[in-house]
Amino acid sequence: MKLLDRLRALFGRGGKAGRALPPLPEPRAKVTYVKERRVSRVKLDPKALRRRKIFRYIAAALAILVSIGSIVIVKATDRGTTLPDEVLGVWQTDEPRYAGRRIELVRGAVAFQTAGDQGALPWQPITQVRRGEHELGTMFAVEYMGRDGELAYFHFIYSHDGARRIYLANQTDFAWYRTGDAVQTGPFLGTPR
Repeated sequence: MKLLDRLRALFGRGGKAGRALPPLPEPRAKVTYVKERRVSRVKLDPKALRRRKIFRYIAAALAILVSIGSIVIVKATDRGTTLPDEVLGVWQTDEPRYAGRRIELVRGAVAFQTAGDQGALPWQPITQVRRGEHELGTMFAVEYMGRDGELAYFHFIYSHDGARRIYLANQTDFAWYRTGDAVQTGPFLGTPR
């Protein structure tokens, strides 16, 4: 006798359970169980609903502010404010129009000697450095604090041909050559970032 028949015989004769087992489904029959779902609706007063809505709006606003703040922090720290080693130094040209003039580049500042400058050069702090590709080499866009306290821009191209020369972005017909290391000795304008 099979186990199932034994159980039916035991419970079907008025055993402890006192009831018969339900019939088993056919082995290949598809059985679908439906779970009862009860929806309980609790009525809230209008003030509670309003508070809940305000809380959701505040939570959403805080999430947006946190995400915007993290983006701003990442962008602020990602911005380069120093020049790479290969462009640092004193740069002069053989062009007669610019005889006696020089450009000095250090990590976080630039200095320009013009025709009327005498003595130590005023260093101007760099606020941002961006790079890009150019047909002559790597183009640098340097944003710095000018002598008058306004933002100024200096664009130059560093040549990759090994001759250690730069070209001013608006004057690519002649080059500036590195003649030595720049030493920051003059007055520093502004606060470096």
